Amino acid sequence: QLVPFLRDRNPQVRQLALSNLLPQTAKDAPHRNIFLSGVQSGGLKKPEESNIIRDLKLLCRDQLSVSHDAFRALVNLSDSPMLVSSLSEPAFLVFIVSYIINPQSILADLASMLLSNLTASSAACATVLSLNIDIIVEPNGFYLPQSRCATAVAPDPYPAGDAKAVPALSLLVDAFVQGAELSDENRKRKGHLHFLPSVFANLTSSPAGREFFLGARPSNWMGVLSPCYWRRPRRVSRKVRRALP
Repeated sequence: QLVPFLRDRNPQVRQLALSNLLPQTAKDAPHRNIFLSGVQSGGLKKPEESNIIRDLKLLCRDQLSVSHDAFRALVNLSDSPMLVSSLSEPAFLVFIVSYIINPQSILADLASMLLSNLTASSAACATVLSLNIDIIVEPNGFYLPQSRCATAVAPDPYPAGDAKAVPALSLLVDAFVQGAELSDENRKRKGHLHFLPSVFANLTSSPAGREFFLGARPSNWMGVLSPCYWRRPRRVSRKVRRALP
């Protein structure tokens, strides 16, 4: 009976409905099947997404209290093989990865936790390894329009340049290095991104992932960003190497 209220126009109603549904996303919750019913996967039939999972994915873009519970719900549910296909579809991963990379994202740590769970799947790993995301270059960095939501607001004024697609993984590594800064004075990010090392470890389970982390970083797109951004070596940093198994 609470599920239809996830789409209510009133954010307080959405929050109340989600806060009451959240406990049922736990692995041993008695009514967890609410989130799994209607999901079809496997065989030759194309996987189908249930309305409630679609709602939760959309609510990750909502205001802080709602998006926080939506991320937590998906983190809890992402251990289900039945939901891997739905949660790993490219459009949603583009949002998740762009959101993590955006230094202004308030819930980047929860998004990193979700990405860690999802990349336990080889299909999600393959998508992340080949993922491109849009950036708009600014004088002191770049903005990620596909991360835009209530907890990662766009800059004001909005960047005037055209969006350009670039490989996401190098920027994800840079985000982890920035998140590992110990000094609050030097921190550029609102999240610590402690779960990204497990993402990187999952990615190294494939030959393409090992090649990326053990070899040189891609160079065909680095000129897209302003020169002041690239102050670190093009090889993966020591912090990332230490995080890998």
